[in-house]
Amino acid sequence: METMDTRTLALTLGRSRAVVGIVLLLLPGLAGRLWLRPSARGAGARFFCRLTGIRDLLLGVGSVIAVKEGRKGADWLAMGGVADVADAAAVLVSPGVRRSTRMAALAVAAFGAANLKVAQMVADEASAAGEPAA
Repeated sequence: METMDTRTLALTLGRSRAVVGIVLLLLPGLAGRLWLRPSARGAGARFFCRLTGIRDLLLGVGSVIAVKEGRKGADWLAMGGVADVADAAAVLVSPGVRRSTRMAALAVAAFGAANLKVAQMVADEASAAGEPAA
């Protein structure tokens, strides 16, 4: 079995984030019920999901473009990773959050950690190649 190279990993993470952003943006009611709680049907929940969706769409597309162009891809991936870890931390310290939402937050933290790891790999490869931080 062949392993993915760093560029492919980075592009996959960026594209995955963009898809999540599109889902949050276009289906905020469904996303709110899954992420927040089944009763999250109100305008506030939809607004929150759309806001997060726009952020993830922009971070995902920015990551893909930066990695493809070989310019600051590590920075974009790291920004997404930090956002994910911060989101997860906010959920985990909030009282009254459902267990399933806390479990989802752990998955978000893992995705964020993967972004941070791949960002470091992209930066290391750029440095080894004598390129500015990619």
